[in-house]
Amino acid sequence: MKKTINAALYWVLTTLLLTITFFFGLAFITFGAYEAHKKLSAYNWLRVEATIISNSIYETHARNGTLWCPDWSYSYEVIGIRYESNKMEPTITTSLHCFSNKYEAEDNINNLQVGSKVIAYYNPNNPSQSAIIVTKVGVLEFLLLFSGFLLLFTGILICKEAIKHKNNTTKSNA
Repeated sequence: MKKTINAALYWVLTTLLLTITFFFGLAFITFGAYEAHKKLSAYNWLRVEATIISNSIYETHARNGTLWCPDWSYSYEVIGIRYESNKMEPTITTSLHCFSNKYEAEDNINNLQVGSKVIAYYNPNNPSQSAIIVTKVGVLEFLLLFSGFLLLFTGILICKEAIKHKNNTTKSNA
């Protein structure tokens, strides 16, 4: 009876661990690849002069305390059509630039005064997509991809060990 409970518990825990490693592995790989793709595709975007049309700082609360986030928007024209955006970067992970110190946020926003000109980059296939900063694929994307593949590899090892355990259990029962 005890051997049956231990075997059942082993399979429940193995299945749970396998599910978690595969789920998070695939999630990390998907998100890392998406972010890397967005950054790489932005390198083909075209330059355009843009004008800062608004800037402000908003306050938000996080686990670590209050954050101050600069918020600005800019406008630009492509083939006579005016577009507006507030995207600093073309990705999800690096588009939030908040500060734990209000003075840092004010310092940051003072660099982009209303009416000032900046260079923006827009997607030639969809001119409504734009960014002011286009960066290379960085450490974050690499870590997401590496962690995802590491989790998948761990899941494969768990699966291999579970099959080996099942075969040994079957042989010892025979």
